[in-house]
Amino acid sequence: MIEKTFLNPATNKQWRIEIDGHTIRTCLNSGKVKEILCDSAFQVKSKAASAMMGQMRKGFVYQNPDAAVEEARCHRFVGKDSNGFMPLATALTRDDFFLTRMAGDFEDEILYHFDGNGEILETVSLGAKRMTYEQVLCPNDTLLLNNSYLLQQFSLRTHEVTPFANKKNRMKTMLDASGDLALWYTGEEIIVFDFGSNTEVWRETVKCKKSKNPNFAYYCYK
Repeated sequence: MIEKTFLNPATNKQWRIEIDGHTIRTCLNSGKVKEILCDSAFQVKSKAASAMMGQMRKGFVYQNPDAAVEEARCHRFVGKDSNGFMPLATALTRDDFFLTRMAGDFEDEILYHFDGNGEILETVSLGAKRMTYEQVLCPNDTLLLNNSYLLQQFSLRTHEVTPFANKKNRMKTMLDASGDLALWYTGEEIIVFDFGSNTEVWRETVKCKKSKNPNFAYYCYK
């Protein structure tokens, strides 16, 4: 049996859902239990997801600080007017994380800063008519953003957005980071930058194409 309890921070109300075989039970604030009988595992998954999303739209948040590996630690609703990508930025050395989403019809792009339990610590408006395909969290409180293939640096301290590379990053999945190092592809070169020393450490002229192998997004060759 699967059981999850959602809390609404604004009202302090609790909502619980239990999934027991083909039966779904929900309860608000220890009140009357509602039971839903399903015909298949697919219907259980669909109806349970719909019920949880309905409550999250009302402000309920699921938190599980003691989550094991591959278990959800947080499940929350961010916004219904999102378009395009919603990239995450995390780091093994810290519990907090960042998410960027488009609001409305390119009216604004919003950067969310969450703590390890999924509570919103801060939101920052990045501006209209932009779309961040991906982002990586780098040292010195810096986010590296791929904004419509143009690399930008966002300071978590000053909230300033500045151009980072002169050439556009033409492949939206070719931005990565590990430790102090960040890697990206310009359409002509692969570049590795060390944020610890603030220096470029490697540059290689290559060609990259999409891979037919499901284990690799792209392959590169000279």
